[in-house]
Formats: sequence, C-alpha cells, structure tokens
Amino acid sequence: SNYHATVSVYRNDGTVVVTHGGVETGQGINTKAAQVCASAFGIFLENVIVKPTDIVTSPNNGFTGGSYTSECVCYAVEECCRKINNRLDPIRNQLTSPTWPVLIQAAYQAQINLSASCMYSPIQDARSYSIFGATVLEVELDILTGEHKCIRVDILEDAGS
Repeated sequence: SNYHATVSVYRNDGTVVVTHGGVETGQGINTKAAQVCASAFGIFLENVIVKPTDIVTSPNNGFTGGSYTSECVCYAVEECCRKINNRLDPIRNQLTSPTWPVLIQAAYQAQINLSASCMYSPIQDARSYSIFGATVLEVELDILTGEHKCIRVDILEDAGS
C-alpha cells in the first residue's frame, strides 16, 4: 500500500495545511501528522491544520489500519516538510534569524514553491524503530487444584512525548 501526504504553507501568516490519505478513526493520526509537521518546521502545533482525507489529494491510497497507517502517513508528511525546508534554506540563509511568517513571506516573494506532495511506500522504504513497554500480571494460583484467577494486569507503553 502507498500513503500520500501534501503539505502547503500559506504566505499570509505561515499557516501550514496538511492533507493525507489516512482516515482518523480515533488512533490520533491527524494529531501525529500535525506534530511531525510542526517539529519539522520548528513552529507551534497551533499553526498546523490537518484537513479531512480526500481522494483528490491522496489518490490510490492504502487502507487505514491502526498505527501502521499513522506511521506511514507521518513518514510522508516528514518527507513533504523536508522538501519544503530544502527550498526554504537559501532564503533562510539570506535572512538573520527570521520568524516563520517572515521566512514564508520572503520565500513567496522569491517565487519559492511552498507546497509539496509525497507518496510513502513501506515496501520500498521500510523503516524500523523500537517500542518500549512493560507488563505486570498479578494472579492467584492454587497449587493444589491448579485453579487460577487473574487479579490485575498493568500494561505500560512508552509512547514518547
């Protein structure tokens, strides 16, 4: 499956709009995509808007299946931001510590394309990462009869910050 994303930066105030091919089903895919985008550009999360999935901007997209889709969409968003940042670098180097809106306005005036699209293919660009967690299971066991009873389960996953 392939996963699409498009990132567009608007010249008036530097607002960033993200569209992607995943469907928000409660797994937080829109929040994750916005966080990746904000981090890549060094801007506040409030400056990123994620629009609903659209087959015009995300054609031939793969299925949405839990966190797998979230990861793939985030990789696509990250690549879009990398493309835009590469275009912004010459302008950024000409200015002295520009704010995001000033940088974007200067880039617009220099005719820099402030939009990028990417199709992430996990088959062609597989990435691995570590997930850390711990589980504790408290049980009562009668060693004479073999009867057992689950009292409590605690599961912890380090989901980052």
